[in-house]
Amino acid sequence: MQTTGEGEPLLLLHPALTDETFWDAVVPELVARGHRCVVPTLPLGCHRHPVRPRTDLTAPGLAQLIVQLIDVLDLAPAITVSNDTSTALSQLILTRHPEKLRAAVLSSGDAYDYFFPPRFRPLIQVAKVPGSMRLLAWALKLRAVSRLPVAFGHLTLRGLSTEQRHRWSARLLADAGVRRDMATLLKGVDRRYTLDAAEHFAEVQQPVLVLWGATKNAFPVHLGERLAADLPNARLELVQESSAFLSIDAPEAMAEAIDRFVTEVQDSGEPVLGSARAPREEGLAPR
Repeated sequence: MQTTGEGEPLLLLHPALTDETFWDAVVPELVARGHRCVVPTLPLGCHRHPVRPRTDLTAPGLAQLIVQLIDVLDLAPAITVSNDTSTALSQLILTRHPEKLRAAVLSSGDAYDYFFPPRFRPLIQVAKVPGSMRLLAWALKLRAVSRLPVAFGHLTLRGLSTEQRHRWSARLLADAGVRRDMATLLKGVDRRYTLDAAEHFAEVQQPVLVLWGATKNAFPVHLGERLAADLPNARLELVQESSAFLSIDAPEAMAEAIDRFVTEVQDSGEPVLGSARAPREEGLAPR
């Protein structure tokens, strides 16, 4: 957990197969603009310690873990910034636990039937093969493999640094418990969760910034456009010359957009309005 800066906190949520250092280029920009950044490491494959066996690592379970974190840190109602996988989790929090959020920045990530995007869905089947997570870690550590479309090739235009590749593969290589967690997470990925959240977007009253990379993005711009259209108090901003990982491709532009949005939210002085619905699992028939 990293906390930097002063002022009203922003909770920054990283994607799968990364850790809190995903935000390293954005945090100084936000702090310089007067924001406090709270950056946890989530159990998404690069975490330092395995979670307890049988921990729910489906999207609803992970969303619940973030809600518990918000409560423990006394951040509610929080302003969250998400990307990639965590953008799907933020949608679940907005629709299942709306009282926990004051506002949200949803940057390029999973939504609707793109959970995962088609190019990444084979990972769900790969996770069922014994030993596959160690091979995945070795593959992602190699620069040539990490630049492939089935890896990070359609997530960042700049590519990952050597430090990022080595750091983000290290825990999968070193810890069988983390590999178990990552396999469990992948096997639990199901677009029914994001589709179910979308059915309740009309009930979301919090302001939302949909911030989308406009170039060579595994998450097409039409997903961002649809989110901005379906969420009542949302607006879309496109970031040119950036793929999905805006924090790597365009950290200054990302920080500027977040700062503008958060300043508007803070200046409005409006409290969180209403509650969309209580958490639930029923009605989600497995596919």
